[in-house]
Amino acid sequence: MEGLKLENKRRALVFKGTDYLGITKNQEYRAYLIEGLSKYGSSFGGSRLSGSFADLYHAAENRLAEISGSEAALTFSSGTLSGLAIIEILDKNKKFIYAPDTHPALSVPENNYQNLSFAYWKNILLEKYAKTDKPIVILSNSLNPLNVEKYEFSWVKELAVNKKIILIIDDSHGFGILGKEGGGVFSQLPDNDNIEKIVISSLGKAWGLPGGVVLASKKIIHKLQTSSLFGGASPIIPAYLSAFLKSTQIYTHNRKRLKNNIHFFIKHLSDKNQFKFFADFPVFSTQNHALYDLLLSHNIEISAFNYPSPDAERYTRIVLSALHSEKDIIELYKAIQ
Repeated sequence: MEGLKLENKRRALVFKGTDYLGITKNQEYRAYLIEGLSKYGSSFGGSRLSGSFADLYHAAENRLAEISGSEAALTFSSGTLSGLAIIEILDKNKKFIYAPDTHPALSVPENNYQNLSFAYWKNILLEKYAKTDKPIVILSNSLNPLNVEKYEFSWVKELAVNKKIILIIDDSHGFGILGKEGGGVFSQLPDNDNIEKIVISSLGKAWGLPGGVVLASKKIIHKLQTSSLFGGASPIIPAYLSAFLKSTQIYTHNRKRLKNNIHFFIKHLSDKNQFKFFADFPVFSTQNHALYDLLLSHNIEISAFNYPSPDAERYTRIVLSALHSEKDIIELYKAIQ
C-alpha cells in the first residue's frame, strides 16, 4: 500500500494526523459510504426523536457497545457534544474533579489541577477524598496523545470504598485501536458496584466517522435519550453508520496492519530513548524539536505545533498509520538515524 503523500510544491511522506487506521482513504470503505449516501442521503438535519432510520442507529450503537464492553451506547454528531450532553444530565451538586489536561468537551474549569502531573493529581485525590463519604465525579482523558502517556484507573477502587463515584473518561484517541477489537478503555475500568463508568469518544479518529459516542449503562443512556442536547441536535449522518456496520473486516485488517507498523518501527529504531511511546499506540513524542526540520529536509513531514495556543508548549511527534508501508517506515527511520 502506498504511503501517505502531501501534495504541495513537493511530494513528501506524511507522519501526522489522527486517521490512525487510514479509514478515510480506504477504497472499500468509500464504496460502502457511497452506497449509504445513495440510500440515506448526504445529511440528516432532523432530530433522532423523529424516529427516522431508527433501526440503523440502534444497530450501530449496539455494535459500538459490544466492541467496547459497555451495556449500551448512544451516538452524537461529535465527540465534544457527547461530553457536553453527559455534563448536562449529571447532578451539579456533586463534587466534580478534573484530571490534568482533560479535554474541553467535559467543560473543564480554569486552573483545576491543570499544571500537575497525572500521578501527583491522583495522589492528591487519594489523600483528600479517600476518607470522605461525599459522592464525587472524576473526569479524565484515557491518555495524553501529545506527550504520549497512558493513564491507569485501578486506584479509583480505593476512593470508592465508602462513596458513590461517577468516572467519566474521554477515550477519543484509544477507542478503535487499543484493547481487544479496538474496544478501548471501558473494559479496563474498575468494575465496582459503586462506580458508574462512562466513556465518551470522538469517532472521527480511528473509526473515521464524523460523530461521537457515549458508552455507559442503560440507565445513563436512557437519561441522555431524554436530554435536550440529544433531542435538539442533529445526529451523526446515517450513511456513515451504514458504512461502519459493513466495514468490520476493514477495521480488523487495518488495526492489525497498524500494530505491525508500530512494532516494525520500534524494532528498527536505533535510539529508542529519544522518543516517548507505549505499546500499540502509533504516536511517538520527542523533545528534539529540531527533528521536524531535519525530516522535512528529507521530504518527510511529522507533527509539530504549539498547543493549545501559539505561545504554549511545543509538541513534536511522529504518527504512524495503517496506510504506511514498510518502505515508508524504512525511509523514516533512515532519515532519523
